[in-house]
Amino acid sequence: MNKLIFIITATTVLLSSCRKDPAVVGIGDETCPDFEQTSDSYDELVITAETHDVLFQKTWTTDGPHIDEFVDCNCDGSGDFKISSTSDFDYYDGFTISQSSLTFQPSVGELFVYTETANDTTYSYNQDDTTGNSIMHTALTTSHYQEGAIENGVNNNTYVKGFNLGDTIRSNHFSWSAASIKMLSHYENQNSWFFGADTNGYYHEAYQGTIYDRGIVNQGEYIAVKYVGEKGTKLGYIKFYAYTSGSHPYFKFEFMRMHR
Repeated sequence: MNKLIFIITATTVLLSSCRKDPAVVGIGDETCPDFEQTSDSYDELVITAETHDVLFQKTWTTDGPHIDEFVDCNCDGSGDFKISSTSDFDYYDGFTISQSSLTFQPSVGELFVYTETANDTTYSYNQDDTTGNSIMHTALTTSHYQEGAIENGVNNNTYVKGFNLGDTIRSNHFSWSAASIKMLSHYENQNSWFFGADTNGYYHEAYQGTIYDRGIVNQGEYIAVKYVGEKGTKLGYIKFYAYTSGSHPYFKFEFMRMHR
């Protein structure tokens, strides 16, 4: 997948699923549009370019990032979820470590996000390249395949799933989750050494690195959400722009559409 230009404890999830926190109402969230909420339940929703009568649309007029801003998806005046982030950068003894992540974090037990399990493959790449009297020794562990790399492990992880225009969201699918689910993450650890000339006059330099990019949503896709409340089951989708690069996570809402 193209490189794109989210962590919470189980205790917090359990506590937050019991109620909405009035202290976070409306933070960073655009005003809910006026609409008549129905008591209809919905089994499916097709993602379309244009909205239609059974949906209301919420837009964000402020530029991003919209991180740690609670979103009210059913216009009851309280926050239902947010996109949280982590970031870190360290440098010492020639090592640089940078990481960032984005996580979809529900704040109520009635709010679900659509997920998918992915096979995350790790590759090892080792190569010696000679240019003139210089030799570069490369040792790389990465999530990105390149020619000459060897597969050295596969882990199954669950992420927020991305949908495309024309896809159908179904309310009874097993992939819905009310837990905090990682959306994207990046990690890199890099170091290099210069050894000088050997007895044969060759200069040696070594590079060692670990680079991971995880997550399965891509730019131009949509996040699917479901709210199960007193007025039935409502489905919706979110248009967004997001990336994790180095120690810089970024997320911006474009719009959200939900059943009335």
